[in-house]
Amino acid sequence: MQQYKRFSKKFPQTKQNEPLAKHTTFKVGGPADLFLEAQTTDEIVTAVNLARQLKIPYRIIGVGGNILAADEGFRGLIIKNEADKFTISGNKIITDSGVLVGKLVLKAAKKGLDLTFLAGFPSTVGGATYGNAGKPGKSIGDVLESAKIINSTGQVGDTRKEYFDFSYRHSMIKETGEIILEITLVLETGKPDELVKKIRAQQVLRKVKNLPGGAAGSVFKNVKKELLEGDFRSEFKDFVPAGWLIERAGGEGQKTGGAYVWEGHCNVIINSGTATASDIKKLIEILKNKVKNKFGVTLEEEIQYLGF
Repeated sequence: MQQYKRFSKKFPQTKQNEPLAKHTTFKVGGPADLFLEAQTTDEIVTAVNLARQLKIPYRIIGVGGNILAADEGFRGLIIKNEADKFTISGNKIITDSGVLVGKLVLKAAKKGLDLTFLAGFPSTVGGATYGNAGKPGKSIGDVLESAKIINSTGQVGDTRKEYFDFSYRHSMIKETGEIILEITLVLETGKPDELVKKIRAQQVLRKVKNLPGGAAGSVFKNVKKELLEGDFRSEFKDFVPAGWLIERAGGEGQKTGGAYVWEGHCNVIINSGTATASDIKKLIEILKNKVKNKFGVTLEEEIQYLGF
């Protein structure tokens, strides 16, 4: 296509027909027509605006930890965000959206800044902000002060925390389609040794629970308790874990092709090595139906679909 040639002329490092299975933790997904690894936020801005000008469909990904890419791949451009600059000053961090969360959490701890509630998230900063990642009691939206984004007209601008309208595993960016380039975090302080020790302990725990094969973490969002009926609700505060519902709906051990529900946690689907994206998608629908039939609620995916 002529548009693809024009894009590749501007970015000669662009790959063609790049398998998305190489760039997602599920390890499935067909080829993207164009694939660009953007090293800076300026490159992201230029690439996005050129794609818009040429009317090339595009998506931005990070580590691919919450993505299910279709077997057919993606007709258009995938931009992999590898912008990884950040600065720490006082109790503030200004960071590119492509910085790995694990790297930032450890660097912050060594400076006496507490980001330990994000320890263990296989994500970029941008992905964590997009989905308001966190643990019970604290999410990234709680410590975000401001951000730099590409808006719907392709302009780069600054916005405050309130614009994101953060809630459980949600930000306004999911609806607007705007692109996060950089964020500023304001953090609580602590003793570096204690913060690092806390992170290391969590890393040891994760190694014990290391997932087999390819996986994408939690497939579904937890369910608001108010949406459910039954005495079991007293066991939970605000949300009922999706894995708990799946297990009691008979989803434990469910298999489709090379995909199966992990015995260690029913909200995790594993690619045994032979699964296709179609297998995983079918298994997701089976689990949703089981929970719907048992509890009367429809589970909402935490993962994002790409190319379907």
